[in-house]
Amino acid sequence: MIKAPEPDVGPWPIGTSSDLSGQVGSRRVYTGRSLDVDSVSFPNGTTGELEMIRHSGASAVLPFLNDPDGDDAEVLLIRQYRYATGGYILEIPAGRLDRGELPLACASRELKEETGYTADHLDPLMTIFTTPGFTDERIYSWPGDWQGETRISRQMKFSTLFR
Repeated sequence: MIKAPEPDVGPWPIGTSSDLSGQVGSRRVYTGRSLDVDSVSFPNGTTGELEMIRHSGASAVLPFLNDPDGDDAEVLLIRQYRYATGGYILEIPAGRLDRGELPLACASRELKEETGYTADHLDPLMTIFTTPGFTDERIYSWPGDWQGETRISRQMKFSTLFR
């Protein structure tokens, strides 16, 4: 179980989705999940249009199964089908924030749903923009100490995966 209290949002050192200081307009071009075309004023004074995928954000956890500073740290990964990659890939547990959900709550939920594991505690690691050229998606991430309840996902040696 998570022992640390949830922060308001976390110590995320980057702007918010509404921090689009160069945006001068936006129009929805497809009524699907959220593809917009933004009219943008660039820092050099020119303007243009950019296609943007809007995303509510996500949380990810880097689940170490033993001491991450040890000689052979073990990381829990999940095998996930991803259409865009043409098949299955190995990923850390992650998922989209539900409406109004705090990033820490999302991280805890995704870890439990995708692996059956819970975290003893989670400390913020970093926030990343996944592909800032065309989406505002950001992923909040945490490492943690892990306590397994069930083993429904593959475990792989960190050193084997990333040599």
